[in-house]
Amino acid sequence: MRTYETALIYAPSLSDPELDTGVEKLSEVVTANGGTISSTRKWGRRQLAYPISGHQEGLYVFLRWQGGEQVSQAIDRFLRLDESCIRFLSLRVGGKSPVEYELQPREEAVAADLDEEAPASRVRAAEGEPEDEDEEEPAESEDSGDDSGEEDAGNDSEDA
Repeated sequence: MRTYETALIYAPSLSDPELDTGVEKLSEVVTANGGTISSTRKWGRRQLAYPISGHQEGLYVFLRWQGGEQVSQAIDRFLRLDESCIRFLSLRVGGKSPVEYELQPREEAVAADLDEEAPASRVRAAEGEPEDEDEEEPAESEDSGDDSGEEDAGNDSEDA
């Protein structure tokens, strides 16, 4: 079974007992379809980024659960019919998150990049071909000499 997290935004007009009842009903839907609830976090009343169904605020709840496709479909069906839920989103949790990739130390990332490039330079050296550095230097000096001569010639004709 996979792990999922469902973010729920309920209408701000709900009282605490009504919100608890809605979350309990959703938990029953999950367990009735073969899933299990890991955790329920209530963030409370928050300002919405933009109005949803005429509401400026919403009651946020996050539900983490394990289950399959049948549980996911049952949750979607239940929440689409629940008028007190103004928005919801279910996401699969697992694997490396983008944040974990960003937290990789820079030295390890550079070393991994160098290890990938190293075999190509070793092959070139074994075949007797010059490395990239030798090829780039003459090309840069030729380009810079040609460009500056053309610019000077253009500036002289404009000034005269």
